[in-house]
Amino acid sequence: MNYLAGKNDWISVWPERGSLLSDESEEIEVYINTENLEDGGHLAVLRFDSNDPDRNVVETSINIRVWDAEDNGREPNHFVDFTESELSHQMLITDIRNEFGEVTGGWEIGLLRSDGNLAGAGVWIPFENLLIYAYGDNPETPDSLEGFSDGEEFSIYVWDLQSDIEQGSEITLEGGSAQWTNGGLSIMSLDLLPPNYIQQDSNIPVKLHLAPAYPNPFNSSVNIKYGLPKASEVDINIFDIKGRFISSLVSGNQVAGKYSTIWSAANVPSGMYVIKLETSGIVLSRKAMLVR
Repeated sequence: MNYLAGKNDWISVWPERGSLLSDESEEIEVYINTENLEDGGHLAVLRFDSNDPDRNVVETSINIRVWDAEDNGREPNHFVDFTESELSHQMLITDIRNEFGEVTGGWEIGLLRSDGNLAGAGVWIPFENLLIYAYGDNPETPDSLEGFSDGEEFSIYVWDLQSDIEQGSEITLEGGSAQWTNGGLSIMSLDLLPPNYIQQDSNIPVKLHLAPAYPNPFNSSVNIKYGLPKASEVDINIFDIKGRFISSLVSGNQVAGKYSTIWSAANVPSGMYVIKLETSGIVLSRKAMLVR
């Protein structure tokens, strides 16, 4: 097999050319210069030409994400109008997904109360979970409401520092509570809404989604949450890792909204299982580990 690795002004490899027999291997070193790259995602493709008639060309891709290192540890400078207190609820954000553009380092996350006022903020760094404290109402100032109250739901906005645009988000809860409690914890990921989007019904998701199974790993039963942006025929089935059908959880037409179902795995052995949601020609799946 002969290979020629891709090269441009920001990525290079060594050695650039080589020849290998079918039972040989060689390490290829990849060098990336991010000095002149804009923040965001970048893709390079390495191409390998093969003498195998069934695989004349083999390609492998390298994805990198660039952000300003000065954003590490930076305090918010957009979402700043909130008051810290001794009462707090921890919010762990594991991922931000954006169908309308790239999410880069330095974007700010603001936690808003039901009245629209800010009660916590943080700065997003790629490849890292972001922990933000959602502050509760300060008991030392009974005449004013600065923070969350017990049982209050929260909304999250994201500020793009490059375009100076705020975007709302749809929250996918991965663990913990969906409501504020002092000393509580919420683990979540975010799907950004279009800029200037106004959601008419908070119970109807913007897009089809299947949340990560919780808890995972699980011992006997697992909670599965999903959302439908429109009425549709829905099937949710369980398969083992080899693709064999195990159980049907949901089958039928459902109106738009957010749903939750439970799989009780009482009569199946320990192992990895696949939760598959099918609707309107779209298939979403999640994996869950059963541990006895």
